[in-house]
Amino acid sequence: HLFGYMGYIVNVTETRTYQKNYRSSAKEWKSTRRSSVVDAVSVHLFQKSPRPELTPIELLELGCVYVNNERVLNPSHEVALGDLIRVHSFPRRFQIPTDLKSRVVSETQDYLVIDKPAGIPTEEVVDNINENLVTVMRELLGAALFPVYSVDLGTAGLVVLAKSEERCEEFKLAFKEGRVVRSFIAFIEQPVTSENSNESIQIRRCIQQTAGTDLINEGRASWAIVGEPLARVYRVEIEQTSGRPGEIRDFFAALGSPILGDVKRGSNKSLKDLETGKAAPAFCAVNIRL
Repeated sequence: HLFGYMGYIVNVTETRTYQKNYRSSAKEWKSTRRSSVVDAVSVHLFQKSPRPELTPIELLELGCVYVNNERVLNPSHEVALGDLIRVHSFPRRFQIPTDLKSRVVSETQDYLVIDKPAGIPTEEVVDNINENLVTVMRELLGAALFPVYSVDLGTAGLVVLAKSEERCEEFKLAFKEGRVVRSFIAFIEQPVTSENSNESIQIRRCIQQTAGTDLINEGRASWAIVGEPLARVYRVEIEQTSGRPGEIRDFFAALGSPILGDVKRGSNKSLKDLETGKAAPAFCAVNIRL
């Protein structure tokens, strides 16, 4: 097994680039004069209300400032007349756990596998380049690390970090060519069968859980059901050989049985991840093999 760890089961979930177009706090304007970028940000944002909570230097250090759609970190960067400036003036912040190194479950000379906690991005996001799994692990280990795929912010899960760009590309190719099988667990309200499977998403088992539950557990992951307990919950074992894990969530929504807590895809029940206290779908991956 390429990413195996002696049968160790850890929760793994969503694997797509995290909200690259996030702009809910972004302010955009065109420069009316030549100046340093820190001066441009100070003049435009800090003389208006609401004022950002961070200073211009802090916004730059966090990666919140763009000139002509390119991220700028240097406060002295020169802005020309007519340049487009974008600032994410109220960036998202993420609390980094202190036990990240202890979450490494497997390591070789080519890669490491880490159990990403819920509530932090896998890699840098559009308004925060520092508070994420990859950046912090690079600093902790003092080594280059390259994410083979990303795991959704709101859930915990295994992340494979290659130790070189070459190995990263090899792993990505293995995923693209369907040579990697990922196993997932999802919890739903309406049962499905193996006959609902398609070429890339295989339903292996669907088992009804104890009725009247208000808490769902899978490995280290736990979700509290918001509101009334559910009369029935089905635990589904899934294998995927190609595509993004997000496609599994789309797949169940199309079947008329969205994953519990996946409100955006039609779930009528909200769930709260007990580690972060935030909303999250009851969906995790439990194995990766080549």
